[in-house]
Amino acid sequence: MSESEPCMCPHCGSHQLVAHQTRRRVFINHDGERIPLLSVNFSLTHPVIEEQNITFTCSCSWAGSKSDLFPET
Repeated sequence: MSESEPCMCPHCGSHQLVAHQTRRRVFINHDGERIPLLSVNFSLTHPVIEEQNITFTCSCSWAGSKSDLFPET
């Protein structure tokens, strides 16, 4: 299944999923963890990256991420 094909809800089988794309800026700490960038924890000593995230919602109240719809095999 490609991203251009309609996604099917794994809960009810509907093809009416709505995709929501969000972006967030994160910094990577010394342990490699991604920490959401807030003004209170901002530090110039850590690399800052912008991540894109896509989530999906369905009218049956299911919500999930791209990995829920396209599991890696």
